[in-house]
Amino acid sequence: MESEDETATLRRRVLDANKYWGLFISEMQHRQSLAELRRLKASQDSATEDERQRIARQLHDYLQPTLVALRLNVAAVEQQAGLLSSEAAEASARALALCDSAILSARLIISGLLPQIVDDLGEHGATEPMP
Repeated sequence: MESEDETATLRRRVLDANKYWGLFISEMQHRQSLAELRRLKASQDSATEDERQRIARQLHDYLQPTLVALRLNVAAVEQQAGLLSSEAAEASARALALCDSAILSARLIISGLLPQIVDDLGEHGATEPMP
């Protein structure tokens, strides 16, 4: 039969083992949570990047050509400024300036939507193969 000291020592060892087992389980759960958090962050980053690319593509493919066509039409009217009244010629010049401003704004918005690597490395660096 075990002595009381041996029983107490055995109980302490069991309690210590349970405590360490609980710490181990907590650590494993923590690691799993961190891995899940990293996975969710990567998924969010991917979705954000996809949306940025979609918006930039739509601005580039639809808005910018429309603005350029509008500018060309206004420029054609402005070339006829001698045939227009002074008010019409001034309005044409203002419309041309607004078209230029809108085209520049669209370009700035599109460049702001480019992937971060283009911002970091420039267009040439972002398209070069990695060493």
